[in-house]
Amino acid sequence: MLRAKIENVVKNLYKARIQNDVEACIDLCSENIALQLAGSKEASAIASDISGVSDLRDFLISLMAEWQWNQYSFKPSSPCLVAQLLSNVRSST
Repeated sequence: MLRAKIENVVKNLYKARIQNDVEACIDLCSENIALQLAGSKEASAIASDISGVSDLRDFLISLMAEWQWNQYSFKPSSPCLVAQLLSNVRSST
């Protein structure tokens, strides 16, 4: 059930992303979202520390202007990653 929930969220995020719908992306995330996209900020525009909806909104606006998403795929991942993803998903209940 966990995997199906994550896949559904990713599919909805992808749909909102390709439509450049920042608010739809944000609506799928919890208000206290915290993400770290690793890398050097000097070398990569995607490297970021995101804490909260305001940071996420700013990041998505920048990301959508600079980066084209054209596919996604689901691969097996560790339970730790699954727990981290679920902690950032807005509960539907």
